[in-house]
Amino acid sequence: PSAGHVEASMEIDRIYLQVWPWIVQPERQKQWIAGLMEVRQTGPLGLTWILKDGGGQVEIQSEVTAHDPPFKWIRGIHTPGRSSGISQYHVVELAEGRTKVEIIEDYKYDSWFTRLLEPLTTPRAKEKLQENLERLKRKVESGS
Repeated sequence: PSAGHVEASMEIDRIYLQVWPWIVQPERQKQWIAGLMEVRQTGPLGLTWILKDGGGQVEIQSEVTAHDPPFKWIRGIHTPGRSSGISQYHVVELAEGRTKVEIIEDYKYDSWFTRLLEPLTTPRAKEKLQENLERLKRKVESGS
């Protein structure tokens, strides 16, 4: 039942208005999302992310399905030949100027081979997501 489901969260010692730009601005995304090399606007709601993947590149096509600044950013995502799903970013205002960032991703694997590898890829995706959030925390809190 949890196949393809990934969640991670991180508390950041900054107000949500300081965190939000790091969630949605491509130049800032490239500073905390591992391997993110390029973000292209492909339409009013369309984005394509180009990420380093081992020795090559992977292209993630997406369409923003919900955008409620500065609290929610949700995209339908598709990696041709690999997977499709939903990627949700939630920014939660906490007490004393702190913010919680939650990322929830649900993937459906397209081919028999990617479905076969799911027990390996989902835990690794969760690790990478947590590493990204740790990098986000350092970037936002340092003001860099």
